[in-house]
Formats: sequence, C-alpha cells, structure tokens
Amino acid sequence: MVSKFTTTGLAIAVATSAIALVARAGETQRASAELSTYATEDGQSYFALSIMPPADAAVQSQPRDIIILFDTSASQTGIFRDTSFAALESCIAKLNPKDRVQLFAADLEARPMTKGFVAAGSDDLKAAVEALRKESPLGSTDVENVLRTAASKFDAKQLDNRVLFYIGDGMSSANLLGTDSFRSLVGDLSKARTPVSSYAIGPQIDGRLLAALANQTGGMLYIAESMTKANDAEKITAERANEENMRRSENVGADMASWAHATVYWPTSCTWPTELGQVYPKALTPLRSDRDTIAIGSAAAALTNPVEINAQFIADSKPVELHWTAAPKNGGATYAYLPQVVRSAKTDDGITLPTVGSAALAETGRVAEAGIDGLTDLAERSVRTGDVQAAQVAAQAVLERDPGNVKAKTVQRVVDKKRIEAKPVAQPGAPAAGPRAIVPPQSFATPQPGTAPAAGNDLNLVRQPAVLPPQGGGQPQDLPSPATSQPAAGSLTDQFAPSGALMDEVQQQRRVFGQMLRRQVESTVIDARKNMSDDPETAMQNLKLALDNVQRAPELTPDLRAQLTDKLQGALREAQHASVVKDELDAAREEELAAARERRLLNDRMARDREKEKQLVDRFNALIDERRYDEALDVAGTLDEVDPTGVTPVVATVSTELRRNDYLMQLTRAARWTNFFDTLYQVEKSSVPFPDDPPIVYPAAPVWEELSNRRKDRYGSMDLKATGEAEQKIEKALRSPLHTNGLDFVETPLKDVVEQMATDYGIPIQLDKTALDEVGVNEDQPVNVNLHNVSLRSALRLMLKNLQLTYIIQDEVLMITTPDSAQKNLVVKVYPVADLVLPIDTSL
Repeated sequence: MVSKFTTTGLAIAVATSAIALVARAGETQRASAELSTYATEDGQSYFALSIMPPADAAVQSQPRDIIILFDTSASQTGIFRDTSFAALESCIAKLNPKDRVQLFAADLEARPMTKGFVAAGSDDLKAAVEALRKESPLGSTDVENVLRTAASKFDAKQLDNRVLFYIGDGMSSANLLGTDSFRSLVGDLSKARTPVSSYAIGPQIDGRLLAALANQTGGMLYIAESMTKANDAEKITAERANEENMRRSENVGADMASWAHATVYWPTSCTWPTELGQVYPKALTPLRSDRDTIAIGSAAAALTNPVEINAQFIADSKPVELHWTAAPKNGGATYAYLPQVVRSAKTDDGITLPTVGSAALAETGRVAEAGIDGLTDLAERSVRTGDVQAAQVAAQAVLERDPGNVKAKTVQRVVDKKRIEAKPVAQPGAPAAGPRAIVPPQSFATPQPGTAPAAGNDLNLVRQPAVLPPQGGGQPQDLPSPATSQPAAGSLTDQFAPSGALMDEVQQQRRVFGQMLRRQVESTVIDARKNMSDDPETAMQNLKLALDNVQRAPELTPDLRAQLTDKLQGALREAQHASVVKDELDAAREEELAAARERRLLNDRMARDREKEKQLVDRFNALIDERRYDEALDVAGTLDEVDPTGVTPVVATVSTELRRNDYLMQLTRAARWTNFFDTLYQVEKSSVPFPDDPPIVYPAAPVWEELSNRRKDRYGSMDLKATGEAEQKIEKALRSPLHTNGLDFVETPLKDVVEQMATDYGIPIQLDKTALDEVGVNEDQPVNVNLHNVSLRSALRLMLKNLQLTYIIQDEVLMITTPDSAQKNLVVKVYPVADLVLPIDTSL
C-alpha cells in the first residue's frame, strides 16, 4: 500500500514530558520524549513513542559532501521535470559555498554529471546541471542500484559529512524491492552513515518506500502537492499556475539545503524498557536534530508509570549518550489506529514503517482508519441488503484491526440477531420434528409496556410476538413468567434499551468526534488566516479540504455541520479576497521590479557608453598628437554614434577639421615656396648653353629591328606559374601554321574533330564535358569549318567561335570549354617595362 502523505514540517515541535538538559559531547544528555497510549477492551496497551535529541544540537557548520540523484526515467516529464529542476537549482543555490556536490542522473543506473565532487557554487556544477537538462527522460528506475552506486562514491575515510538526496517518484519498476532487499539496502546505508532524504514528485509516487528509506537512514521526505493547473473559472492562467509550481519547488529546494546541515545521531546501542514489551522498529533508527523519531509497539499491561530510555550514539564523530524520561498519557480515540499499525509492523519487525516523524505517523493512521471506515461501510450495507455472511466477514475484519470499533460491534450484534431469528422455532402444542433443537421462548423478546416498536431505523430489528398465558391465569409449560423473562442476547434494542447504553455510547462517540473536528477546523482556520496573506493558494486548498471533510462526516449533527461549514466558507472567502489582493500586490511588485530592471539596464548601458566614449576620446587625443587627422575624424564620427546628443563629438569634429585645415595649409605653403625656388633654379639652369659636339647620330633601321627582336625575348610577357614541357609544346603547336590539308570538316561530330586534331598536331586535347553540358553542347555537335594558311591558334578560335566555345591550356592539356568556365581559370602575366621608364643618361 502506498501511503501518500505530505511531510511539510516533519520537524514538528512535540510536547515534552521531561526538561531538556544540554551537556557536552560524550556526556549524558537529557532530551525530549512523549509517550502516547491507547488501550483496547481486552486490556492490551498500544503506544507511540516520540523521541528527539537536544534542540541546540541542530546547529551545524561542518561542510558536507552531498550526492544528488536526479530521476531521469520516463515518468519525469513536463511540469514534473521543470519543477524538479527548479528544486534542484534552488537547493544548490542555498547550500554552503564550502559544501561539495556530485550530481547523478538516475534511472536504470546512476550516471555522474560531474567529475567527482565540486564546489556548490562552481561553474562545473552549473555546467553539470545544464548537461543534465539534455538527458532525455527514458526507461524505468532501479532505486536499489542507483542508491548503492551513489553511496559508493563517498570518501571512505569521511563518515560524518555525508548527505544523499533523491529527486524523483521512487517507483522502482525495474527492480521491485522486497523486504529482504530493503533490509539489506538500509542496513548498508546506515552502516556507511549515509542519510537519504527525498523530494517525491511525479504522476505516481511510492511514498511508502521513500518514507521507510528516510526513517531507517535518518533522512527527510517531502512529497509534492498536486501540480497547480490553469483554471479559467478561478482565473488562474497557465503562467500563474507555472509560477506557483516553481515557487513551491524553490521552497522545497531551500528546505533540502537546510536538511543537509542537520545533525544525525547514529545509534550504537539502545536499551528499551521491559514495560514497553514489543517495540518497532526493533532497532532504534537514526535520530535527526530537525525532527522527532517514532517507535511504536504493544505492552501486555497498561502503561501507567514513566519509562526510562538510554541510548548511545555517534554524532559528528563524537560519542553521545542520550537519556529520555517519558510519562504515559492516554491518547484516546486519536490513536485508535495503533493496533492495526503495530500488527502490520510485526510482519517485518518494523523495517518498512513509513513513520518519518509524528506527522507521518498521523498520516499513516489516517490511511489505516480510512481502510477501516471502508470495511465498516461495507458491513453496514451488507446488513441492509440482507447479506449476513458478507456483513459478518467485514465486521470481523474491522474488529481484528480495531477491536473497539462501535459500528463493527453493532453490525456484529445485528448479524447474531438475524442468525438466531433464522433458526426454526417449535409452536406451542406441536410435536418436534426429528432431532432439531427447539429454541426456548426466552430467546425472543417480550415488549415492555409502553415501548413503541422501532420505526425508520437503518438496522430494522424484527421482534417476535409476545406469548400470552392460557385462559384461567395459568402459565404455559416451559414458559417463564413476565417478571422473570430476560432480554434476548442477540437483540440490540432489547439488550440496551433498559439502560440506553447503546445510544449513550453512540452519542458520546459523536460528541467526541464533533469536538475533535471542531478543533481541527478552528486550527485550520487560524493557520489559514496566518498564511493567507503570504500563501493564499495553500490556505484555500487547506480550507477546501477541511470543508470537504466536514461535509462528508456522517457523525456530525446538522447544527454543528452548519456552524463548521459557515466558519470554513467565511474563511474561504477571506482567503479568496486575500488571493485577489496578493495578485494585485504581486502585479504591482512585478511592475516595480520591471521598472527597476529597466532602470538598471539603462544605467548599465549608460555606464558602458561612458566607458566606450572615454576610450574613444583617449584614442582621438593620441591621433591628434600624431597629426593623423583623417583617422581622428573617423573616431569623432564614432563618438557621435555613441553620444549623438553630447558636446564631445561636436568639439572633436570641429577641432579636428580646424587642425587638419591648418596643417594642410602649412604643407601647401611649404610646397609652394619649395617648388618656387626649385623652378627658379631650373630656369637658371636651363639658361646655360651647351654646344652640339659631338652631334647626335641615330643607328640604321636593321639595328633597330635587331634591338626590337632581342627585346621580345628579354622583355616579353611571363607567367607567374611554372610552365612545363607539355604546355610549351602546346604553345608551340598553336603558333605553328596549319598543315597542308588545313582544317576541312563538314557535319563532323565535335569529338571526332578533336581526336583528328590531337592526332595531326601531336598535342593532348580534351573536352570539358561538365561545362559543355551546362550550355547544352554535346560531343556529337556537328562542326563545319574550312580554313587554310593560318596558324593553329587562329583556326581553333574561329572553329570554336561558331560553337560559342573557347579553349584554355590547363593541367598540360588543351581544354575545350565554355567562355564562362574559362573566365574562372585566369592566368596572370607580367610584362617588364623597366627599360621604358628608366631615365636616359644624357651625359653619355
């Protein structure tokens, strides 16, 4: 059975029956304890013992090594995954900076997201969280495997700074944990002093497994509330619902960070008083400084005297001895579930008890009582429908779990009554048939004078008619006189009518239940009014739950139900009003925060602009000092872009233009005077006469021709790339004239022409098929050409021009291609012109 309970506030303050005395480590310390009892009709006494270490021991500053298991199974998707990540990030943010964290993705196995332990606020941990976000939620979970793997990653030399967190639903679908497996797992974890705390979240949660795990290892548990969803009727948008879910999960993450630094007391020995009899769990579980620890059991006799408990522990690597004194106090009907819980714990010595503190014990009892109420309703319905056998079975099942249940006892008596009525009765004067026994007349009820028959009762009791005496005043044989007749043992009304015991007992039960429910309602209203200003949604949920409980309670009188309903509805209206006010305040706060963020962004942008402007001004001044005025004008333009309304860009632009113009004017004046004097010098120099001796004699025409031919070889065009012998051979063939036959082709395919030319002139010729296909020219394109007495280069150009093709020399072949493709393969040529630009030496 999965007990789904919320442990918000498992570290509750319990009433103490002894004064807490604080002592140094290693000395005996007296801590708080409470012993609540419940006695059954058969004299059996059941108890619930709540013990807690000294309150001041909760202060802890020692850094922790924390392993966080994040469930990545297929169930952790959507809002559950987003909420889990919010809790994870909040927990990490709230941890002590000295804490070390190792993050794991958990499903069938535990996969590390960090390389060992890293600091809580480090970039490595943030990167690990981002890597975890990329893990796809797939498969199922093996809780035992991931817990054992994670526990093995702790430093074996450090036993008192370990903390293990699990975030997920606890559904171990891949490996269902049996009692023996669970006993072995928690035994190993306790031996390694590894407390396991969990945040249970998901569409389905195994709260019982996680609660038992936390109980046996000294951990904590928080089971997530139902996810808030968008609701148009209540004006809850999807964004508001998501914000509420994120807020809750962040609070859980902060709680988890505080769990990490609570003191855990690991028991080494414990002596239970003999008066307590059977105690479960049989071995004392680890204690925590932020919650109480529960032990339950049964005693053969009533508990009346205070009991003494002594135990030794290891806490923070130091031996500690604790002592409790608890005075028993009767818990009454509030602890009527204890017999059922104790009997359940006997099956496994309490190893799977989910009692993580008093709150979890109360929730376990509520679940147990809910099962009893269901069986009681089944028994009553069976009686109404006449199914005596089913009613008997259901009533016995209820009485086995709760021997003092009034409703089950009533059903049992009615069943006995109906069975007696169903037996055959001998009529007066009629002979008995066979060996069948005759029911004596005193088995039937004789109505009392003035007693009206019951009408409208759910348990419709049938009475036999009264036996009248015979004429003459004599008594019939074997019939007792009216004065001596006794009520039938199986008749509820006749048995309890003389004293009204049944009615009194029922009324008493109803009064007690009504008082309990009234106190619960008053407590719920008080808590809701305290919290509705900060958390109206939770307050409304608690009020609605309490209202539903009031409306479903059949034991309440109409007046009391109306009073409690009015009180809850009034508080609910207050909470709704508070929710509206809070939404308005939140909206106003968000507007203020948005305005503050905008102002901060503007200030940051302004600061960045001022810093950038300062850097530009420094560069501008440096360029002015170096007289690089054009570049300074560019910097001034950038300044104008940064601060378009400022004075600095204007001053920079104007001053630079003035300085530049003055500088250029100075250069111009200097150049003018320099050239003026140089010109005058040239004039004076040109006025110097020179004789025509010897005269200038120009060479003959053959000499000039020889010089030109010689210059072609020396100063002709040159390629920057190296030219091979094959390419030189192609160039030579292109410069040579056509053979005697020339080029004479009629309707000849292009590929045949190319093959013929390659054979005739001994050069490799290729067709660029890719380029030809792009322009729609194939190898079979007909060629018509008739050329003679020209070079091969000219003939080839004329032939290809008609086909809109050209050629290039590439890769030691003559490639016939398209003009566009040829443009992509240009060749750079260099022409020396030094002899043309060198000045002529006239002195020679």
